[in-house]
Formats: sequence, C-alpha cells, structure tokens
Amino acid sequence: MNSLTNGSNQTTIAPTRPPIQPPDFTYQFILMGIIGGLSVITNAFLFVIIIRRKKLRTPANDILLSMFISGFLFGSVYVLPKWTNVEYIKWPIYCSLSGPLGVFFALLFNFHQCMICIDKFLALRWPLTYRISVNHCKIITVIVVAWIAAGFTAFSPLIFYRPINDRFCILRIPDFNKESIYLKIVYGLVFFVPLILMVICYTGIIIIVNSRTRMDRYLTNSSIDQNFFSITIKTAKQMAVIAGIFVLLWLPFIAASLYAVVNIVAVFYQRSWFSPMFEAFRFLAFVYPAINPILCAYYVNSIRKAMYKDVGRKFTVVKKPPISATNSNTHSTGLASKIYSQSF
Repeated sequence: MNSLTNGSNQTTIAPTRPPIQPPDFTYQFILMGIIGGLSVITNAFLFVIIIRRKKLRTPANDILLSMFISGFLFGSVYVLPKWTNVEYIKWPIYCSLSGPLGVFFALLFNFHQCMICIDKFLALRWPLTYRISVNHCKIITVIVVAWIAAGFTAFSPLIFYRPINDRFCILRIPDFNKESIYLKIVYGLVFFVPLILMVICYTGIIIIVNSRTRMDRYLTNSSIDQNFFSITIKTAKQMAVIAGIFVLLWLPFIAASLYAVVNIVAVFYQRSWFSPMFEAFRFLAFVYPAINPILCAYYVNSIRKAMYKDVGRKFTVVKKPPISATNSNTHSTGLASKIYSQSF
C-alpha cells in the first residue's frame, strides 16, 4: 500500500534543454566593416584624383567617376549601416529599403562595366566618329539613364506590391510568386543581358586588335589621332581585366541567388551547406566595390601616373652623399655635389 502511495506521489520531471545560443555575427561585422570602410576610402580617393587632374576629366572617365560614386555609396549607405549593425531592423523604413538597395547597387555596378566596354568598342570600331560625336553631355545622359533604370528596377517592388511601412520592417511579402517572378527577372534578365553585351563588345575589341588589315588601315589614316587610338587599345585591354574580375566576383553570388529563388524547397533541405557557401559568395561580391578603384589605379596608366604625381611626391626622400665624399668631389672637380632623390 505504501509502495502504491509512494508511486502515485512521484512526479516525472522533464529534462531541461540547454538554452539556444544566438548566432555570433562578430566575424561578419568585422569583415563587412573592413569591406565597407575600404569601399568608402578607395572610391573617394580615386574620385578626388580624377577631379583634380584636368587631363583626366575626359568623357570616358565620366563613367569611372559615376562608378566610384556608386562604390562610395555602396559602402556608406548599404554595407556599413546594414551589415555591421544588427540594430538596423529597428529602423523600419531603412530596413525595408535595404533589400532594394542591394539590388540597386548590384545592377549599377553591372551597368557601369557594360557602359565601359561599349565605350571602348565604339572608340576602336569608329575612332574618327567617336572623337567627333562623343562628349560629356552625351556620356552623362547615358549615365543618368543607367542610374534611373537601376533604381526603377530595384525599387519597383516598393511601388507595385511591397509598400513601405513606418512601423515595422518589410523585406518580403507572403505571396512568394510575386517575389519569385521579380527576382527571376532581376537576376536572370536584367543582370545577365549586360553581361552578354560585355562579352560581345570585348570579343569585338579582340577581333579589331588582332585584325592586321583593319589595324593597318587605322594606323595609316592621317585623320585618326594615333596617340588616342593607341591609348584606347591599352585602356580597353586594362578594363577587360577589371571586367573579368567583376564577373568572377559577382557571378557566383548571382547564380546562387537565382538557384535559391528557383529551388526554394531544395535550398531549405540543403541549407547546411548552401548557407555557408552563399555567405562566402556574398563576401566575394561585396569585395569588388572596395578593390575596383585599386584595380583601376593599377591597370589604367593615366590614373596610375596621376596618383604617382599626387602621392609619390609626398613620400620622396632627399638624401645627400656623405661629407667625406662631398669634400673629395669638391676638391677634385670643384663642382657642386649632386643631390639624389629616392621615391618610394
């Protein structure tokens, strides 16, 4: 009887689970802080370099100036406020705008690379007509159209089906079909069509440069500025390298995003390996705006020379020969000793 009573009085205690630890975003904040800071510094620095040099303020370099502005805004408006601060979710308006902002900058970088390759192709295919017809006004008009097209494409969900709410953040809506169709159009059409144009234009540039008949005709034409033509060929090759780096850094991220949109159920079950891979691809894509000005400064001869003139002189050290050597040279030759300068 006592055993029954004791048995009835016993209570089963459910095992307690350890508390779930929130994910640690410290490494992400550090990496994104470095990327955002470099994007701001490098793009602002190259922008100032081109603005200060009158010889660099050409119609073709207007595209580079616009690209540096977009890189500066990418770091200051998008990366640093969103990816280094988890509290951005408490800012409803900015949080709702952050998604379209990412799409806007991705399209803008792609459009700028497309404009650069088309500009170089036209300069090589019709060099005489290009020098006469292309000016700052026309290039700026094309740039403004590119910014408007990227902005309309990126922010169209906020206009048509995902309005901003000033009380809470809205990144997606329950109707996944609309979001899926929109992302397929953005990643599959708006992003890849400029890439196809880039491939076509750079292929045309390779054909023009390697065509001996066409090159001989251009080089023997007295009405074509040979200096401008040779500089354009060099610049086209240099910008082709930068465009290739852009594709290598951004294409995996865009392809993974398109895969996630098309195979949403498969990605859910594959998230153990897909999420780390997607995050790595995002880091690689975000690195491009930070290193793009460095690549331009390294590959483009005119920008590199301007940087050397502006920065190199500040690191110039003047060295004098030893006193004994100076005295011996003075007594033997009677000439003033030379002052040697070394630039780092």
